Amino acid sequence: MDQLTRTSGIGELIELEKRFDQSARIQGNDHSYSLALVDITELRNINLRYGSAFGDQVLIEVANRLRNLCPNDCIARVGGDKFAVLIEKYDHHEVSQLKRRIRSAINSAPHKISEQLIPIHVRVTIRTGPQVEFDESNLLWRAQRDAQVELIRDFEQRLDALERYALKTMLTDRADLQTRLSKMEQLSQQDPLTGLLNRRGYENLRSSLSVPYALAFIDIDNLRDINSSQGGNWAAGDRALRSVSRLLEGISVVGVAVRWGGDEFLLLLPGMDSDTACERLNSVLEQSGVQLRAGDLLVTFSGGVASVNSDSSHPSAMAKAQQAAQQAKRTGRSRILNGDLIDE
Repeated sequence: MDQLTRTSGIGELIELEKRFDQSARIQGNDHSYSLALVDITELRNINLRYGSAFGDQVLIEVANRLRNLCPNDCIARVGGDKFAVLIEKYDHHEVSQLKRRIRSAINSAPHKISEQLIPIHVRVTIRTGPQVEFDESNLLWRAQRDAQVELIRDFEQRLDALERYALKTMLTDRADLQTRLSKMEQLSQQDPLTGLLNRRGYENLRSSLSVPYALAFIDIDNLRDINSSQGGNWAAGDRALRSVSRLLEGISVVGVAVRWGGDEFLLLLPGMDSDTACERLNSVLEQSGVQLRAGDLLVTFSGGVASVNSDSSHPSAMAKAQQAAQQAKRTGRSRILNGDLIDE
């Protein structure tokens, strides 16, 4: 349980979702469940302006509002500024209504906190289960990925709006405008947690890569356990993600690491073939037992590599690397396999 907001922990939320998922698969398509990810968009600014104690009161207020709206559902704090509501037996219309109700209850008017009226705004992302394909993912991870995509889309829209404003008003301070445009463009291509490129940044970079290069698809093995190991302390998982990102960045001085989403990374290694990349990654993985730990838990990852020898071979190399990563997971984890050597 989160002691500040008196809401459930991540581990409890995920275990309950497992039960919902098993029940839904047994009972069929008419039995579904949903998760609403509620992200307080300005909590960092509130903390900076008023202090962290004030920000804590904002978290408590949002948790209370969610309890009033969803008294019979599991509500968990899943990050510094995020809550998740796990809902059983809601149809699509009811879920859509719930999203509007959450936003209306929190966004519609300022909240009185410590004798001050403070506007609180949240972004709500909904995912519904059971998953089409059963895997190790859960609705929380999928909702977070959707929220990241939505955030990138917001950056792009703000960038377009700023460009239109510049053209309309004929701003004279072109240098300042260009600085702001460049900063927004950079942010829209960067993962805020790890500082790595995100998918949008990767797509912009890929066309400039010179072949040959090795492509590695990496998946952290035990991030869910790490998040659950310390009473649902999401910060432990964030530290693990940042540690793995730094480790991958050190593989090669010319390599490029990408946060693909959730617990997945992409690594591009110019000048390497798949054999060399596989050997290098496995060597790093063997040493990471000393470097990467979260409390008593060892942070490991699995992955697959493939060679990209021409621009047209990139899609097939990506498929091979992902297939090899899946096989590495199935055959024991904490290993890197060469997708070029796996029979299709």
